[in-house]
Amino acid sequence: MSGTRSHNFREGDRSEYFAQVLLSGLGLCTPIPRQEDIGFDFVCNLSDQESGVLTFGHPYIVSVKSASMPDIDLEPTAAAIKADSQRHIEWIFREELPAFLAVVDKDTFTMSFYSLIPIWFIYYEGGPKCGRLTMCPRLDKSDLGDVGRPADVGELPNWPGKHHFRVDLGHPVASISLETLKDPELTTAVKSRLRHAVHFAQLNRVHAKLGVPYFYWFAKTAPDSSSLVAAFYYLPAPSTDQGRLSVLRELAPSLISFALLYKQTGDTERLSAIKSLLSDLPLCFFPEVIQQNLPEILP
Repeated sequence: MSGTRSHNFREGDRSEYFAQVLLSGLGLCTPIPRQEDIGFDFVCNLSDQESGVLTFGHPYIVSVKSASMPDIDLEPTAAAIKADSQRHIEWIFREELPAFLAVVDKDTFTMSFYSLIPIWFIYYEGGPKCGRLTMCPRLDKSDLGDVGRPADVGELPNWPGKHHFRVDLGHPVASISLETLKDPELTTAVKSRLRHAVHFAQLNRVHAKLGVPYFYWFAKTAPDSSSLVAAFYYLPAPSTDQGRLSVLRELAPSLISFALLYKQTGDTERLSAIKSLLSDLPLCFFPEVIQQNLPEILP
């Protein structure tokens, strides 16, 4: 017990206190215990109504930073470098909930939300050589340029072959203050913007699980959060037999559902197209009930 504490740590704690008050005005807000803190500070759900009996949905997680030190920096430890391990970066792509950076300005008691979805560029492009990842909220209101690919800052001096990438998160997708919470219409608008951002983050997770190289990010953002324009990114499906079959196995339930519809409506042309798409899958993949009721699509 020293009786002293780092000023920076104390200011970070104050930012979290401020954030909890503001987040609670949008819905459920559960602090993550300090013992379990790996970088995210709150698990939240947006309330679906402004009065009366409330319901909640659109879960998300939040990492809180102060305006004086707003970046999220995933920097490797000496142990990670020695093991040539990217575990300090890989974990963030396994997070199931949409993630936001919340930057708190304690002077004005305001908080701005930044979506982390531009990091999917790293997943599909820079992954094998990413050794350090810095996520940077755009605080300069005069910067009205589009949000593009992360910047490759260069090779890490102590980790040959691994590079430092800086991800521009753009302007905030939403901002909130105590004054916002006093106005039901403004509060509703903030929640609507957050739901919009949560939706696209969830789509990115779905495509990643399917193995489909496709994601969204917000290419055009505005300092006042009034504009949020999504862009999309495609890559070809895996070229290897194993990779292609892996994706087809994940997509097959959706295609079989369409096949049932086309059989019901008598659309033999589209039914045949689905058979062609699924022709690489072995017969044993199709459950017996499908074999009996949809022989038209069997290889």
